[in-house]
Amino acid sequence: MKPTVRIGRPPKPPRLRKTSRLQLLLTPAEHRALTRYVRDRDTTVSEVVRAYIRTLIGQTGGTN
Repeated sequence: MKPTVRIGRPPKPPRLRKTSRLQLLLTPAEHRALTRYVRDRDTTVSEVVRAYIRTLIGQTGGTN
C-alpha cells in the first residue's frame, strides 16, 4: 500500500501557531500614522504590535 502524500503547506509546530485574536479600534489619524509607520519599515501592523507587546511583557515581567 502506498503512503498518503499530503499536498500543501506542512503544519506549524504548536508553539508557533497563532490562535488568539486581538481587536483594536483606532481613530482615522491613528490608522494613517500606523499605516505610514509600517509601510516606511516594510513590515506589518501585526509584527509591530507583537514586537511592542513582547517589549512591554519583557519590561514588566508579564503574567502567564
